[in-house]
Amino acid sequence: MQLIQQNLPPVRNKAKRKKKKKPEAENDNKQTVETRISSYDYRSWDKFDAEKMLKEMDEKEEMKTLSSSGEESDETDEDVEYERRLQRALLEKDKGNALFKEGKYEAAINCYTTGIQLDSSNAVLSANRAMCLLKLKRYAAAEADCNQALSLDTSYTKAFLRRGAARFQLGRVQEAEVDYRAALKLEPNNKQAQEELRNITK
Repeated sequence: MQLIQQNLPPVRNKAKRKKKKKPEAENDNKQTVETRISSYDYRSWDKFDAEKMLKEMDEKEEMKTLSSSGEESDETDEDVEYERRLQRALLEKDKGNALFKEGKYEAAINCYTTGIQLDSSNAVLSANRAMCLLKLKRYAAAEADCNQALSLDTSYTKAFLRRGAARFQLGRVQEAEVDYRAALKLEPNNKQAQEELRNITK
């Protein structure tokens, strides 16, 4: 019977367990995120100071922030401000669109102008303002806005159509025809461009 007991593996060796836990108990105050406590090690969990660990992590984060250059944080602020400007520009565009539908072209122009000031890279704002200017028969200004929109986006069909309309009203029929043909290259089935070309050829 004694031989059988000796060959069996020890179930829970208390002496071995105590030896294993001593260094962990000594280094308990130096625990970091990397030092993981096994889930069944209840003694260590009892001694684990979560608040202290969080404080250490916060301190490390602060050190990282301080060590990073001031320029980087400025860039982050600039990025945030830039995103805000883009969002405000989109809001102005939406307001302008709503006013345009109501026939309030001057008020819509003001919204689009504010949007352009906030985001000068948005071709839609210039093209939409051009549409309002066409409605108000300010054809030269409408052409200028279409030029701006096309300088930002050379594949913007509506800008070609609106510039074509402005040029036609300014008596520059050949240039208007060029714009309508450019619109048809981008959208071969565009009915407006087809109709305007038919009017020009007549």
